[in-house]
Amino acid sequence: MATIVQTFCGGDDIRFSWIEAAKSADVVNMEIADGVAPSSLCDCSEEMTSSELHPCEGCTDPTLCKNRSFDSTGRLVCQKCRARDQANFRGERRAGESIAAFLCHQSLWINFQRECALLGFNPKDQKYKAVFNGAWEKVKSRLPGQDPPY
Repeated sequence: MATIVQTFCGGDDIRFSWIEAAKSADVVNMEIADGVAPSSLCDCSEEMTSSELHPCEGCTDPTLCKNRSFDSTGRLVCQKCRARDQANFRGERRAGESIAAFLCHQSLWINFQRECALLGFNPKDQKYKAVFNGAWEKVKSRLPGQDPPY
């Protein structure tokens, strides 16, 4: 987003701004595909941290620099997203588990808990946990680097 604003405010044509933003997005997407951890660093001075706003990398809400903290996936997030992340955090990645598998499991579990809450079920109940585990095994078998189920 900063690329678009910088090029457009610099007097460039909005189409050029979007092309530059697309190039930046391509670089970020390649880094994600390569498993590179997100770069969440800022250049705020000690005085600026109390007044400078950054987008939360979880919900994109404007957040004071000093109020952001790292979540379980290495993103700098607001206090609300950090609390949600800690409430749903499974723990560390298992040995040999890819980042894609870890994030996929986290996302699936969070959404499963949300659906269960809406329907009035306890997601930790044995029969619902079995449903989740079955779904997870099917999803996991389709992730990159997994052996096909034969």
